Amino acid sequence: MTPLQKQIEDIKDALASIEANGERRVGEAERLLAWLAALEKELARFIGALPAPNDGRAG
Repeated sequence: MTPLQKQIEDIKDALASIEANGERRVGEAERLLAWLAALEKELARFIGALPAPNDGRAG
């Protein structure tokens, strides 16, 4: 293998590594977004269950 071929192979390996790392990051981001969506639903349910605030006006 010539030095140029070796460099090309090294670049290909580096690109494959970057791609794999990027896919892992996307997966992590998707899991985080799903977790945040679930948290948002839980907070909405919790807030909806709270009693109405007292606005200070006598009834």
